[in-house]
Amino acid sequence: MAVTPNLIWPKPLPAGGTIGVFAPSWAPEADRLAAGVKRLSALGYRLVLHPQTHLQIETPAGVMGGEPAVRAAAFRDLVDDPAIDAILGARGGYGCGQWVGLLGTADWAAVRDAAKPVAGFSDVTVLLNAQAVSAGLIGWHAPLLSTLATLDPQLLASQPDLSPRLDAASDHAWPLALSGQTPALQWDAAPSDPLLSHELQGRLVGGNLCLLQQMIATPQDPLASFGDDPLVLALEDFDEDPYRLDRSLRHLHASGRLQRVVAVILGSMIDRQGHDWASVAQRVLQQLLPDLPIVMGLPFGHGLTNHPLPIGAWVKLSGQGQSFRLQWEKPIEGKTKG
Repeated sequence: MAVTPNLIWPKPLPAGGTIGVFAPSWAPEADRLAAGVKRLSALGYRLVLHPQTHLQIETPAGVMGGEPAVRAAAFRDLVDDPAIDAILGARGGYGCGQWVGLLGTADWAAVRDAAKPVAGFSDVTVLLNAQAVSAGLIGWHAPLLSTLATLDPQLLASQPDLSPRLDAASDHAWPLALSGQTPALQWDAAPSDPLLSHELQGRLVGGNLCLLQQMIATPQDPLASFGDDPLVLALEDFDEDPYRLDRSLRHLHASGRLQRVVAVILGSMIDRQGHDWASVAQRVLQQLLPDLPIVMGLPFGHGLTNHPLPIGAWVKLSGQGQSFRLQWEKPIEGKTKG
């Protein structure tokens, strides 16, 4: 079991602060990169794109933003740069797992000392959970630079009337979270979701399901970390067939990684046609763990809303009727928990 330092909140992103951007995974498309810069600049932030953000190398795994060591170095550059207030991934896809393991004890100590908000989701699930485990620093599962601007074109084309909801989530929740002003998320879940008989507490871990599965038995495996803390597991995924969701969840269960999980909250699990398969994940989990509270409808992931969630934070989950609330300590720089 990994030994994790006491977890601390990152420093709040100040109004008009400087956000450093790098490409941790696949290389970003230039148009989405420009649109994301425009969106955050309009909100008053200064964007600094690390030179690595523009790299593109062809590999069997896709067009990457440089070799793994180059991406690791870019992340460390932004950590070390005193002019950078927060760090944002340009896009997801695949590739974080290629370089996060290259970061050593000194690197994670620098991440903790700098205590900068790190934000992203999808493939950045690996970085956020590794940071919480190895540096003891809470990070934000939140939109990437490219997704602050737009959704997958096919999905948006099929449901164009819903795009204003994305804008509202991106323009308001993202800055509030990174500035330390968001203490909770409240949402209404589907009528089929179970009622919570009492408040549940635990360490929030999770993100993309298939990437969490790939982190099993690695040094940064979040489901085998944080001492004996109970865990609240947040799950989302994109463009995975129902049988793949079934396979991943059964692997998590068979590996023993769900033993300390006291509740699961399911975000979107959409495909490129806009179908959401979260109900499949719910049914599989109910078969495997009938007594485990599972709540659907949390607005995070690759869907039309992607509300920021603090990975590594101590959270409280409560419900009344079909209204649910996920609450955490208001971020205070350097505050510890657990």
